Amino acid sequence: MFTESNIKVELLQCGRGSLGVAQDGWLHVKTVPYCVFAQATLGNYELVAKGERHLLAEGEAFLVPANLKLEITHHVNPGRGSMEFRWLHFRFSLFGALDFGEILDMPRRVEVATADRVGQLAESIFALREETSLAAALKRLELGHAALGVIASISPLKRDFLERQTHLARMVEVLGYVKGHLHRKLSVGELAARAHMSRSGFHAHFVGLTGCSPQRYVLRERLELAAGRLLSTALPLGEIAAGLGFQSQFHFSRCFKRQYGVPPASFRERFQADAYGRG
Repeated sequence: MFTESNIKVELLQCGRGSLGVAQDGWLHVKTVPYCVFAQATLGNYELVAKGERHLLAEGEAFLVPANLKLEITHHVNPGRGSMEFRWLHFRFSLFGALDFGEILDMPRRVEVATADRVGQLAESIFALREETSLAAALKRLELGHAALGVIASISPLKRDFLERQTHLARMVEVLGYVKGHLHRKLSVGELAARAHMSRSGFHAHFVGLTGCSPQRYVLRERLELAAGRLLSTALPLGEIAAGLGFQSQFHFSRCFKRQYGVPPASFRERFQADAYGRG
């Protein structure tokens, strides 16, 4: 199952930043559609995710899957009066369908030695960010896979994945079909027909693999793609909504706020002002 041809890189972004003493204690609340690794090389983080609080030491990193509400407090090094950090945003998927954040049980806290390994790979990817040659693109992929390898080495498979993977062979083609047709209405009947299954049998396999209904999965995929377009393009909200099959811009905004906690326009503005969004 886990072969090179089955693993797809869908997002790989890196950066670094710093904060001064005036920003000590800055609380950043966000929900994002990708996995996040962030290491404080000077100062430290305090993270709240899924109701659990983690106070990290200097040099430690946090690692979280996509679509979790994160409360991130930044603490400067009191002796130096500043904080320095580096980050990696990534989305790797299996068969282009299952995000690795859904497969791996990622630890929230990453100890210093391992954090340094991932952080150094992120720095190397960051150094190649403006190069457009084939060699640079291939090197970024190589470094990205190396970072995923380190992350996978400290992230065991989720307990339920062995059970869930029994549904994968029946569903992988359908999940790929969903990703390729998010611009139009997708009915459960159509997806069941693609899987050559009854609606009831299809629903059972689909929920067994993804943990959610087909309708919820389609909406989640649309919103994740919309979030990516908000962050990477200047497309108007109405154009994004229409291009992803939402009934209206209002419907899109309502669904987006329910998923990410803020309306689409605010999500875009916050990211542009976000220390994690700057290289």
